[in-house]
Amino acid sequence: MTTTPRDISAPDVPLPTLRDRMAALVERQRQDAAAERLRLLLAEQSHQVDTADAAFAQLACEHPEACSCPADYPDWTPGGAS
Repeated sequence: MTTTPRDISAPDVPLPTLRDRMAALVERQRQDAAAERLRLLLAEQSHQVDTADAAFAQLACEHPEACSCPADYPDWTPGGAS
């Protein structure tokens, strides 16, 4: 059984209801975007005041023997099969 498509000029939902739903959707998306911007801002601030970050970065300077370079792995291709 096939149905005949409805004409777009005859929506299933009354226009005022559709407008309200669209306005609510746009507002929800705006709030979600603002919350994501705040989350990223707080994550960056947390990173900037992380005392362990500087200590971790200093490890390579204090212990160069623990670092590796490409010459240490001559036959290894990044992303290649193991």
